[in-house]
Amino acid sequence: MNGSNQNVNVALEVRHVGGPTPCVAYDLIVSGLGECEGNIIGTFCDPMDPNSTGVPTVLSGSFASGTPGSGLHLESMDGPPTQFGYFLVGSTINDPGIPVGQGRLCLTPGGGSTIGRYNLIGDARDSIGAFDTSGVLVSQSGNSVTGTGFDVPSELPVTTNQTILAGETWNFQLWHREDGGDSNFSNGLSVQF
Repeated sequence: MNGSNQNVNVALEVRHVGGPTPCVAYDLIVSGLGECEGNIIGTFCDPMDPNSTGVPTVLSGSFASGTPGSGLHLESMDGPPTQFGYFLVGSTINDPGIPVGQGRLCLTPGGGSTIGRYNLIGDARDSIGAFDTSGVLVSQSGNSVTGTGFDVPSELPVTTNQTILAGETWNFQLWHREDGGDSNFSNGLSVQF
């Protein structure tokens, strides 16, 4: 934590321990939730367990003018073709998550935490979609200006009828069906609005 008003230089050391080869490809994503301008999106439970295609389902998000509701647009790719899914939202994360089906639920259910499903058919809170042959989640609800993914509305799919307010942090994950009838999840996104 930097308690001063000054910039602080830091060093980050990444060590590879073990593995079959001395060279491993990886992504390093550095993010934070602080006194920053604009919206901040970070990941958790990333990477997720592989789905039935052999790779993890990937969730990403972005803010753009013209996106209705909260202004957040979610996209999912590398999912199992022809299978359906919908987005989840929660107030608290659980990383590395709870094993469910072939993946891990990384949102905390119970214990005072809020969790909801964007599967309210005929409502702006309906994110149901199906993966196309390229593994991209295509909206079946019509709640996406791009036709893929989901435009997150301001109203949350929870019993308390909450809305997303500026300054709040909400966490998102995609649940989806797997080939063979099991289920899985994407990585998670933590979003400061």
